[in-house]
Parts: sequence; C-alpha cells; structure tokens
Amino acid sequence: MAPPPRRSRPSRRRSADPPTGSDPGRAPSIEVDVIEAVEVDPPAPAEVEPIAPIAPIEATAVGGPLPSDPDPEPAGSGDEPVGVHRKAAPPIAPEAIMANMETALKEAMTIEGAVGVALVDYTSGMALGILGGSKELDLNVAAAGNTDVMRAKMRTMEMLHLGDQIEDILITLGKQYHLIRPLSGRAGKGLFLYLVLMKDRANLALARHSLKRVEEEIEV
Repeated sequence: MAPPPRRSRPSRRRSADPPTGSDPGRAPSIEVDVIEAVEVDPPAPAEVEPIAPIAPIEATAVGGPLPSDPDPEPAGSGDEPVGVHRKAAPPIAPEAIMANMETALKEAMTIEGAVGVALVDYTSGMALGILGGSKELDLNVAAAGNTDVMRAKMRTMEMLHLGDQIEDILITLGKQYHLIRPLSGRAGKGLFLYLVLMKDRANLALARHSLKRVEEEIEV
C-alpha cells in the first residue's frame, strides 16, 4: 500500500536542521516568505439610467364622460358627445305669439296700397288674425274662400309630382291684387298670409318683396 502524498506549504519554509558550520548554541533560523498585500481598487459602480416619469392616464368612460363631470362641454367641431342630451328650447308663450302676429299684420298694412291682411290656417279655413278690411271686403269670408284655392293648388302639385313648394299665388282682379303667401317655417306649416292691395296704388314687385319679409319674421 502506497503512503499518502505529503502536503507542501509554498508560502512558508522551515529548516529543521541548522546549516553546516553554524553555532550549535544559536537557535535555528526560520525562513519565511513575506507576501506583500496589494491594494485593489473597488469596482466602479454601474451607471443606472434614470427612470422617466410615467404620464398620468386619464380614465375615459365609453359612451360619454365620467359621472364626476355632470355638465360636459360640447366639442369644438360642433359634434355632440354621445350620451349628452340638450334641453329643448322652451315653447313660446301664447302672449308672445299674439304680439308677434299683431306686429306682423301691422307691418303688412304699411305696404303701399294694402287694404286688408289676414293670417289663415288652410287646414281649417279659419283666420288666426285679421287687420283692415271693409264692408265690401270681409276678410273672414275671403280667408275661407282662399283656403279652397290653397288646397286646390297643393293637391294639383301633389298629383303632378312636382316636388316643389309655393312661394306665392297672385290673383289679379280689375281693381285689386290678392296675394297668398304660405309660411315657409316648420312651425308655420299649414298657414298662409293673405294680402289685398288696391291696384291703382300698389307696386306689385315691392309688395311681394315686403310680404316675404313679413312672412319670415312671423313666429307661431
């Protein structure tokens, strides 16, 4: 059986026997290898890139604003936000309607040659307001009679499939002009203005232009 190998110490050597010719009373010398310590600089810390701040995320509810914003502003492009309902405009008071109607009829009577004017509902044939007239010119009777004229013309346009609208109807008599002008606004659907002019004092072109302006100012 082979003996185990001996361990060697490279850093230190010790001589057990004194060298030849040395003093026998002197202690044996010991040779020691000195290991110099070397200072090692610590590794430089690794550079860490700063973390960019995270932008806040705005929460948006699908179909409209969050409940925390009860009164959202409309978009600048004129598009309404989904889910937002605007309040309908309040209806015009009856007193305001009557005042507006009376003002319109008075303005129509200022047209040169005018002797009578009426605002008529051609679905019923009744006059909603009249101004002027005389014993020879009963505006209530004229309103009912011209309702038949208006209905007949509307029915004829439907039969012909013209797809157009009436601006005005002119009836020329020996001494008078009778002008019929339907109201063009949505609220005035089914109504028309009836104006009677004396032929010898009226300017027909100016009267038609003035009646158009009166019709556009009526609110019902």
